[in-house]
Amino acid sequence: ETGVARRQVDMEEYRHSLERIYGRTHMVMRKYREQARRFPKRVVLPESDNEKILRACQILADEHIARPVLLGDVERLTSQIKAMGLDLAGRVEIINNLSSPQLEQYAQEYTRLRQRRGITLREAMDRLQSRKYFAMMMLRQGEADAVVLGMTTHYPESVSPALEIVGLREGVKRLAGMYMIVLKNDLAFFADCTVNVDP
Repeated sequence: ETGVARRQVDMEEYRHSLERIYGRTHMVMRKYREQARRFPKRVVLPESDNEKILRACQILADEHIARPVLLGDVERLTSQIKAMGLDLAGRVEIINNLSSPQLEQYAQEYTRLRQRRGITLREAMDRLQSRKYFAMMMLRQGEADAVVLGMTTHYPESVSPALEIVGLREGVKRLAGMYMIVLKNDLAFFADCTVNVDP
């Protein structure tokens, strides 16, 4: 704009050239990032007090990849975000699952889903105090498009709420996990490395 620069820089092409320098993983993931930017989804992050999750939120917001939703105490999370020097004001939604107006409705739905397993309304209320259960109920009720979980919890603890609340799609009989591995000259998908002992 000032005329000081000797050549014009196409910022998008510059980003792509940096990704080529970063390596194959960035190049592979670029396609997914661009697709996410076209259709940003509401993504709930129940492990919201984790520093890595908050930094990931900043990237999601900066790159318009998703609309992040954090679960937890609003005041405490806002303070933590500020202390970390992140710029998420107005760019991330924070919901306190313990005082949400949806809590009772979610508990009733969870009771309905699990009543054959002996779950009472009181037990449902207790279970929904857990952010991972609350997040899965948001997903089930269509108030979120995705839940990202597993940074601070073991795999079975992450999968159980999803199976109990979201379940499998009709006609699907088996849950499976998959890893995408980016190699120097190849891209490989491994399934199942997480759920089925003998797939």
